Amino acid sequence: NWIKQADSKATTILAAQTVFVGFVLSKLFDSNVTMQNLVLFRILFISGIFFNTVSIFFCFLCLNPSLKQQELKSPFYFGSISKEFSTSEDYAKYVEELSPDNSKTNRKIIDEIYVNSKIAFRKFRYNAYAIWCSLCSLCIWMLYIVIVIF
Repeated sequence: NWIKQADSKATTILAAQTVFVGFVLSKLFDSNVTMQNLVLFRILFISGIFFNTVSIFFCFLCLNPSLKQQELKSPFYFGSISKEFSTSEDYAKYVEELSPDNSKTNRKIIDEIYVNSKIAFRKFRYNAYAIWCSLCSLCIWMLYIVIVIF
């Protein structure tokens, strides 16, 4: 659920970036800007593009699945299951034989929770970077639009 929430946030940030950049570009092309050669406009424009690009980059890092084989082979990781078991019966038998008293099964569940928390933490960190870059680009673009319109 943690990973799903992080992916939802990244998708929302990407959608907001797309809408906002479309709005900004439409305003820029609709207005008769005669001061495009000024250094301030160039700096604001390049800064806005930079922060938009960095924000999108962090969103893609968040959404990019990390499917590297885990150090610990887990009977609950879909990569291990698909590679090591040819049928669901083989998999069920393995899980049942893992430990009669469930201590090994509980340990594997704990390991899987740990790995998922590491993945979720990384995704939320990328989301935080993407949000900050989006806010910076929003401020820059708003300043750019205000200067161009007025």
